[in-house]
Amino acid sequence: MLTLYTSATTPFGRKVAIVLSELGLSDQVERKTINPWEDAAIYGVNPLGKIPVLVLETGETLIESAEICDALCEMAGERGTRMLPRAGVARRRQLYLQAVADGAIGAGVLAMRESLRPEGERSPSWRERQLRAMTNAGALLEAEAAKGDFAVPGSEPTLGECAAACLLGYFDLRFADVGWRERWPRLKAWHAALAERPGYVSTAPVL
Repeated sequence: MLTLYTSATTPFGRKVAIVLSELGLSDQVERKTINPWEDAAIYGVNPLGKIPVLVLETGETLIESAEICDALCEMAGERGTRMLPRAGVARRRQLYLQAVADGAIGAGVLAMRESLRPEGERSPSWRERQLRAMTNAGALLEAEAAKGDFAVPGSEPTLGECAAACLLGYFDLRFADVGWRERWPRLKAWHAALAERPGYVSTAPVL
């Protein structure tokens, strides 16, 4: 049995959970909810104090969502190869889309944490820089969606698309005022179909 340390609000953990669902591996994982901001126990599995963390049956520990998803795709065989090709241009494209979405989510986390600092310690310019990274990423993904390469309704999403969906979900959770659906209509249409898939529905974040 695999062990996944995650929380109800982390978009990175949500990505891993969606990948598990899409690969048919959810029943092979024991989930342990943890708040890395308050529970020092996280340092026992990840010295960086971050989630998600996946502990394999061998005891090997994976501490980054991209690394975790890569390993899960490898475990899933042919189904995993469809989500993340093992080599070549197709693999690099999925890793690129994932990196864009993950980087934007990371910027969003920084912006959100900045807003929680005492008023006199906040840096509006720093927060604005993070929000700019998020909206730049959204615009790039909109352009990618315009190429017609994203999954059609009913088909299995790729890893890059799972990451993109989690970014859009994070906008809904923490940055609704950005109004991403109005900004990026192609992403809106694509997301509406993917958002009906069981893995996306069952991982909806709870504040």
